[in-house]
Amino acid sequence: MAVSTIDITPDKKYRILLYVKSIVLELWQVGACINGGGLCLRWFRDEFGKYEKERAKEVNVDSYKLLDEEVSKVPEGSEGLIFIPHLGRRAYLNQPDIKGVWFGFAWKHTVGHFFRSVMEGIAYEYYYMKLAKSLFRDLQFEEIKGIGGGSKSRIWAQIKSRHTKYPVCLAR
Repeated sequence: MAVSTIDITPDKKYRILLYVKSIVLELWQVGACINGGGLCLRWFRDEFGKYEKERAKEVNVDSYKLLDEEVSKVPEGSEGLIFIPHLGRRAYLNQPDIKGVWFGFAWKHTVGHFFRSVMEGIAYEYYYMKLAKSLFRDLQFEEIKGIGGGSKSRIWAQIKSRHTKYPVCLAR
């Protein structure tokens, strides 16, 4: 997430937002990274979605599409399964030791629940948008544009849109 601004309003409470001088002399770039989101999805697919990966080869389809099908069977909230998506990457600047974790899993949870919880955990990180709006009152968001492979997933776009209340553009 990145926005341009003339005024700097420090993020004293959370200390998450980064401030960088813009190439436009009177502006600053203010942003926050949701880095590693797609890497979390790839890691999950490679480590826990091996069946889907093998099946995808047999039917000549993207393995993420098979995982998305499993996600579509799971209700919002992953039936109480929560994923914190900090898998070895630098998390919040003031809490660099935060690591990834799943909370609340039980016998009923399937691969679809776990993959959906990964998507939802990353979508919650879009809270940065709300934080930026609280600091920069005139800030207006219109839509979210993702990059990378995860931006092709319709179900993940729906999850992000539901969490942020903004439309999410799919990659072509």
